[in-house]
Amino acid sequence: MAVMQLNDLISELKKKKKYIILISFDVTGAFDHVKWSSILKALSKNLVPETLINLVKSFLDNRTIGHFDKDGRYSGSRVLLGPSLFNVIMAGVHEIDFHKCINIRNYANDIALLAGVDSIDGIKNIIRLIKKINLILKITRSSKS
Repeated sequence: MAVMQLNDLISELKKKKKYIILISFDVTGAFDHVKWSSILKALSKNLVPETLINLVKSFLDNRTIGHFDKDGRYSGSRVLLGPSLFNVIMAGVHEIDFHKCINIRNYANDIALLAGVDSIDGIKNIIRLIKKINLILKITRSSKS
């Protein structure tokens, strides 16, 4: 669905004779390194009922995933969050006030930014947006990344 939407947007921008910029982000380790406090804050900000927030908090508390190697040593890391909880964080990216010529789509930890611009000012707007996205992703990542 997201790829088809991007393809339609590209076709529309080509018809309007715009310069097309497509930037794709893959947020490495997104599910493993998000600060759990950021998830809980985002849930609260989005008016999720306290009972559900407590359920998520309980789920995240002291969770790890790992395995024993052939020598019996345990190797583990924080629990994998999966796309559902990561998308709670991504909602912050979609709240950024960006120019109408810029479209942003995400699926799990992949973000696509598509813009059709006429001038250098349009490119400057895109650079500002990328910096905002980077800031949101940076403040939501654990220092254990």
